[in-house]
Formats: sequence, structure tokens, C-alpha cells
Amino acid sequence: VQYDNYAAHAPLTTEEARTYDSWSPEGVFRNGKAVCEGYAKSLLIMAGIENIPVIYVTGDGHAWNKTYVNGHWYGIDATHGNVENTSSHKEILSYSSFLFTDSFKTAAGYSTTDYADIEATEVFNFYDYISLEYSSEEFDLQIDNAAELTKLFRLAKDYVAENDLDYYTIEFALANSAHFNSWYTTAKTMSGINTSSSYSTSSDSSGNTVYTIYVVNS
Repeated sequence: VQYDNYAAHAPLTTEEARTYDSWSPEGVFRNGKAVCEGYAKSLLIMAGIENIPVIYVTGDGHAWNKTYVNGHWYGIDATHGNVENTSSHKEILSYSSFLFTDSFKTAAGYSTTDYADIEATEVFNFYDYISLEYSSEEFDLQIDNAAELTKLFRLAKDYVAENDLDYYTIEFALANSAHFNSWYTTAKTMSGINTSSSYSTSSDSSGNTVYTIYVVNS
């Protein structure tokens, strides 16, 4: 699904706005194009099909969701999980807005008064939760050293080659961003991966710096 920048920023006429799908699930399911309301309403529908408790919230000109998982409420934002990189203009999937706290969203400039009794206060580190494997060695996306990043780069390089992709994006988190440059250089050298010169950074509610790397087919 692509974000509908035209609907978000163009001055739509009253008649055009009334018939435009991007504020509804029809924009997602029929056109593959929507603004935040369409994303959040579609997530509400799909979660309901799977019996996952989800509510729809709004605030500061934005719409997102909250979901109840393992005894806690978390924020979840499908729109902000679809990120456009300003240098490549490619839309990418990011988990930095997946299962976050209310304070994280407030710090980003978005607060809601909907469902005031439902608070998202529990921190969930998605990157520490995901388990991957390369050459029978397991690792996660919470990168702790250059060796772990090398495994991720080798896995991504093989995936790109095996599927003959022009490019592929990988996302990982560092608790201490001061290590990034040295670990990145070492992992590139050890894996022989080909990456573009641009990468994206963001943050999550666990306090991580999140990196998105563009892997290019060499």
C-alpha cells in the first residue's frame, strides 16, 4: 500500500473529497493507496478477522491504532510503518512504529484523548524478539557486535542473489549508535555485501537507533 500524498496535501474540492477512497479501507483494499485513516481502519478490520483486540485512535491530525497483546496495550501505526526514504524515494517497511508506548508517540508529536482509560505504557523491543539464522548460527535484529551484523549482511546478500532482486532493505537496531560506523564497515568487508550509499535512521520506544540499509544486487 502506498501513502496517498495527493489526498493528504492537495486542496480537494468538497465533491471530490466525498467520493475519494483514501480515507477509508476501500483505498487500501481496492486501490492500494491511502492516508492514515485508511491504513488504521484497514488494520482494525484485519485484526478483527483474526480476533486480535484493536482500537482506532486519532490525534494531532493523525490516525493510528492500539492493540492488546499478552496482557498489555501497545500503540501500532501502520502509516508510520510505511516510510518513504527522502534520498531514494522508495517506500519501505519499518517496525520502529510497531508496539510502542504512548510516551513514544507523544514525543513524536501525536497524542490522543480517545479511550482515555486505555494506556500503552509497556515497552516492547521488536528487534530483540525476532530470531534469524545464518550457517546454523542464530541471531536477532538487536545488533550487539560486528559479527552479528556480518551474519545479517550475509543473509541479506544471499537472499538478494537467490531471488535476483535489484535491491532489498534490511532493518536492525543498535542500543548505542556510536558503534554503527565501525561495525558497518567491518560487516560490509566481511560479508562482501553491496549497499547503496544512503540509509535511513529512526528511533523506537525502546530507545534504540533503528537503521534501514539498502542492499543492491551486485
